[in-house]
Amino acid sequence: MEDRLAGFTEERDRQIRVFLPTLHARVLAAMARGQRFVHYTNAAAAAALIRSGELWLRSTQCMNDFSEVRHGLDLLERAYRGRDGQRLMRFLEAIYPGFHAEATERLEALAETVAHSTYVACVSEHDPAEDGIGRLSMWRAYAGGIGIALVIDGAPLIGPGSDDLGVFAGPVEYAGRKGFHERFARFVDGLVAEGEYVAALGRERACSALVGSYHFAALSTKHPGFAEEREWRMAFTPSLQPAMDVTRTVEVVRGEPQVVYRLPLRARRGPAGASTALADILRAVIVGPCETPRAVGDALVELLAGAGIADPERLVRISDIPIR
Repeated sequence: MEDRLAGFTEERDRQIRVFLPTLHARVLAAMARGQRFVHYTNAAAAAALIRSGELWLRSTQCMNDFSEVRHGLDLLERAYRGRDGQRLMRFLEAIYPGFHAEATERLEALAETVAHSTYVACVSEHDPAEDGIGRLSMWRAYAGGIGIALVIDGAPLIGPGSDDLGVFAGPVEYAGRKGFHERFARFVDGLVAEGEYVAALGRERACSALVGSYHFAALSTKHPGFAEEREWRMAFTPSLQPAMDVTRTVEVVRGEPQVVYRLPLRARRGPAGASTALADILRAVIVGPCETPRAVGDALVELLAGAGIADPERLVRISDIPIR
């Protein structure tokens, strides 16, 4: 398998490999197997997404992900206070005197930002075996009455050209304290082994890369009890990322006004496969277990046709998982 991320410069690929080794490995593996993703949601949200051609990123404070962000931040705080965190800071301090104090200040500020000013949308890895039925646990967790699963190609989200989305897309790692600290120790080992490279980066770039690794870990760590979700997150933190292709609005979600960021699913220039237009990436729409699946399916066919998707009947499938 090719060990370099397609569409990235050699320098950018190396920075990701060193400072975000889990992301690097997972994206390589996902691209090699042609990974598809699936977005589980309720029927009303699915209809709104198809009509608008936009995916909403919502505040972690307003979603069940909030407790999981806290889980990742708590594990990070323990790791940075522990033996391997101290070893990491000694290594960086030796290269850049005063680095420890500067990095600590930035990481503490980032923890607050991630917890209260970050917006996410979630997808799950999709297996071909789930094409006609979806995943029962996901229907139960996210259907909200009548559930819809939108199956999409993964390459536009994580492959060449994905940086143009202006949002960060990466896999969730499921870890308790022991597993997280073991992975953190491997991260420190890898960084220390790249001492010459880290020194050549310069102080600001090295500090920014470390902040980026912290940002990713905070947003991509969940309790191992959720591992069957096989989640990937698209995240946007306004103070850290330029608003390249997202717009900020206030929407009412289940009766509650919320700030959301809208990511347009539109045709894009760039490498082949980079377009995120629904007509280019949508591979199936699965209607979850409900009392009126055929009526819901017929309505979805009309919505898809109105969104410019040719032959929408081929995309809509009815899950035959029995209702309980």
